[in-house]
Amino acid sequence: MPEDTNIPKLAFLGPPGSHSYQCALNRFGSSVEYVDRQTITDVFDAVSHDVPIALIPQENSIYGIVTETYDLLRRPDVGKDKLNVRRVLSHEQALGQCAQFLSEKLPAAARVKVSSTSAAAQSLLSSADECDSAAICSSSCASLFDGLEVLYENIQDKDTNLTRFYIIAHSSIVDLPSAPLETQQIPSPYHQHAADHVWPASDPYRPETIVE
Repeated sequence: MPEDTNIPKLAFLGPPGSHSYQCALNRFGSSVEYVDRQTITDVFDAVSHDVPIALIPQENSIYGIVTETYDLLRRPDVGKDKLNVRRVLSHEQALGQCAQFLSEKLPAAARVKVSSTSAAAQSLLSSADECDSAAICSSSCASLFDGLEVLYENIQDKDTNLTRFYIIAHSSIVDLPSAPLETQQIPSPYHQHAADHVWPASDPYRPETIVE
């Protein structure tokens, strides 16, 4: 029977049939794909974007705590995402607006300017060489382009970070269509400038998502 690639993987101390396996099976049933590892440390280190869940023993009511588990939980890298991102691609505006985040979370990653944020997202799918790259883009890119995974959201350095857009037209008498008010993120009338046929649109853009 083929494996369901849509369910998450769970690492456990194997091989299958161990007490760890039975505990995981009791809790998760068929909702996960089971991945066995030889040691508790191997289980701990398996946790990643590919294997997002693991089960490790904490303590026994008679024998006491599992020392190896607590030693692992004291490691300095606990709580930090294990990413192998060497390049971050995006429009220069987005790179600048997320500079602090990049310095803190991905300090070793090179920042590569491209023509737009969506072009950055698309480029991740164009070549196998992009497996160690990520893109700063809008959250919609993750649903528009199959194969992208959201690593972080809301990564702009300031919550008040907004970009104002212009709508331009070939004539000052163009009747602008508009989505129903209930579907607009920020309902606001357009302000017409007949001289240059430009309308400011109050729809903010936030480069707040990083995908891989």
